[in-house]
Amino acid sequence: MPYQFGTGGFYQPNEPPHTPIRDNTPRSPKAWVSEDTSDDEGEQQPGLKHQFIPRQALPAEFHSSNNHEVPPASIGVSGLHSSQQYPGIDTTSVQSSGRAYATVIGGTPYRKNPPPRTHPSKQSVKDHAALLMQAQGDVAKSVEGYYLNQFGVVPGLSTAEIMPWLSQEANQSRGVFINGHWNVPQDPPKENLLYEPFEAVLNSILEKFVKPHCGPGVSRRVIDTHGAKVRHGDGHFTSPDLLVRATGASFDAPLTNFGYGDVATFFELKLDGQLDEPIHIHQMVVYARQVYAHQPNRKFVRGLLLSDKRARLVHYDHSGVQVSPPININERPPLFVRIVVGLCNGDESFMGFDDSIQWEHDICNRKISGTLTAKFDKDSEPKRYHLRSIRPIANVVDIRGRATTCWAVRDNETGEDLIVKDSWDSDDRPPEYLRLTKVKGAQGVCEIVWHSSDKHPRFETRLFRCAKGTRAGVHYYNRVASRIIMKAYGKQIHHFKSILELLHALRDAIAGHSNVFGKEIVHRDISNMNVLLGREDADCKQTILFKPEALLCFNRLKGLNFRFKLSSRGYLY
Repeated sequence: MPYQFGTGGFYQPNEPPHTPIRDNTPRSPKAWVSEDTSDDEGEQQPGLKHQFIPRQALPAEFHSSNNHEVPPASIGVSGLHSSQQYPGIDTTSVQSSGRAYATVIGGTPYRKNPPPRTHPSKQSVKDHAALLMQAQGDVAKSVEGYYLNQFGVVPGLSTAEIMPWLSQEANQSRGVFINGHWNVPQDPPKENLLYEPFEAVLNSILEKFVKPHCGPGVSRRVIDTHGAKVRHGDGHFTSPDLLVRATGASFDAPLTNFGYGDVATFFELKLDGQLDEPIHIHQMVVYARQVYAHQPNRKFVRGLLLSDKRARLVHYDHSGVQVSPPININERPPLFVRIVVGLCNGDESFMGFDDSIQWEHDICNRKISGTLTAKFDKDSEPKRYHLRSIRPIANVVDIRGRATTCWAVRDNETGEDLIVKDSWDSDDRPPEYLRLTKVKGAQGVCEIVWHSSDKHPRFETRLFRCAKGTRAGVHYYNRVASRIIMKAYGKQIHHFKSILELLHALRDAIAGHSNVFGKEIVHRDISNMNVLLGREDADCKQTILFKPEALLCFNRLKGLNFRFKLSSRGYLY
């Protein structure tokens, strides 16, 4: 359907969000401070980093020795809270200085031209989609038949099983397949004439081939949402034509009428003459990103572009976007049935979920608790950890890229709190765990407990997509799923409770950097977001340097190979 706009455009800043989700979409330079977050291949990915106000930006009264205690909430990741006034601190001046500092430093140079930045209040769905598509790189078309043969073949569902159902439907006056075509208007003058007929056709397919194989608590149903407000985590909304609403271990019912937490897949309906226009892929990337944002254990997301005659499968994973050639759904109805069943399958792992992360739900199908299972080696029993929060404590909502997600877990056997970091790393780069293993035992750096094998990766994007494209020069980088378990620590440094605690933390951060430097490792992103205070219950409250992907090996004789890609704006070092 055409792009949807809410009151005041696509963005509705006055509407309260119902699910806090970190948003990495580029914004105005006045609203955020940019970061050069080039991925392993040197291509720029949109990033978001909070401001850190340098000491020079603070008024002289703040440096006075009379102000020893600073309320915990007084300094946040964006500076002092203007809503709270404290003696001797001109918060307006501090915020103005911080904004001026952010404007001066701007963003780090891009290897390529930077993506355009638009003000949120003026950004339309098309602008939003264009920025997301720019981050995905070139759209690759799969070779003829790959997704249709590999993905379309659902175990246990053969053409011999589908054809009798199609014949039976053809003999019914109101069947979903009659006179050699699906029971939808042929060559309709308007797109909206397809919504209700396709909703009926798709639900009939699910009723026959999906529902009988769904276990307890698992369901799939197609709903017409072309006029609905399907909420994003920040209060904005989009309106896909048709969504498949689902229940099951990885889905989460929204707090509003419609949301992306319980979306299995989406269908975008077009007139047949418009099906091949690239703008539709741009439109669907917004939906795919929201699915990733609300379903953090997704490996890939797939949707279907659909007209009265043809269909194209659109595949999104952390290597980018790939689309299938169009198929004629009237001439090949069994294939169309298999694709729909694959998109809406009752098996979550087949749909693109990492089923090592599972949740339990209340009677409203909302997540209330969860577990994360790690298998340390092929001969050991899997170990299950309790999720301390149903949401990740950090979630970089990227489609193409590393898409780092961190979970806070607890070992039920020992009671120890841990951090599990999932990411998608380029398979031609040295694994992150090698650097963490090298600095293991060094004080002041996060300590690794376990890591997944790089020889036998958990998942690879090359297994989800066609290896070759039909366009010369369009390639993708294979990414492998990495999992690292680390010890848990305290809050970020800006949560300090006193000046003395801040000074201790800074001293420990410098000492921690010195310790890893002695092991021929340098930390490239010592910022307020990556310096963690020690745990309150620890015997020694040693400040810790976090963000292990920022560790870089070097040779004392050859020196450092500087690649300024990771340092945050407003850095401490």
